[in-house]
Amino acid sequence: RFGKSTAVEGLRGVEIDTLKNVVHSSYGELPAAEPIKASPNQRTTGPWSGPSWKVNTVEAKTGFGTQAKFAIGRLVDSGRTVIYFDARRMEQGKPPQREDLFVRLLPPGGAADKVQ
Repeated sequence: RFGKSTAVEGLRGVEIDTLKNVVHSSYGELPAAEPIKASPNQRTTGPWSGPSWKVNTVEAKTGFGTQAKFAIGRLVDSGRTVIYFDARRMEQGKPPQREDLFVRLLPPGGAADKVQ
């Protein structure tokens, strides 16, 4: 669970429920989805893999609703943990809400590596 003091504001309150295999967020409950598979096409981030969760309630006719995807995994080359969260909500009469995050954490063991 990412608590209220989490440095990355977009992750505050996000919780991975490992028993039900869902992610709870301010964008709703995200059920399990296909895992992310490492691929050479992941050029921007480098190859990584891990479980993912997503929800899509956008209505085709109006464009209103919520679309969100959350994933957590490891980079193949460095073993660093990555967190991906992309969410948007459109509601009539309200400004759109959007989160778009890709966070790389310290490598296993906590030692900082060279800045890339």
